[in-house]
Amino acid sequence: MHGMVEANRRQIAAMNALPGKAWPREIGGTVAAPAGVLVAGDLTDMGTEEQWRLYVQHYGMTGRDGLLKFPSFEATGNHDRWY
Repeated sequence: MHGMVEANRRQIAAMNALPGKAWPREIGGTVAAPAGVLVAGDLTDMGTEEQWRLYVQHYGMTGRDGLLKFPSFEATGNHDRWY
């Protein structure tokens, strides 16, 4: 699990660094701040409380309550719940 924590932190840092970066010359301009980030399922491996806590700690919900600087919109996948 430690590897996934670090992978998520690197991924979030890359997303947080996007605003203000230049688009390719053919497009022009700079990347604006995203309205949000869609996480399309499998946010956890087994849906445990600890895994959900880590998800919220990293991605948050509002863009102010986790490491991610943008709101997070999550859709659960088959690894996120067991029923």
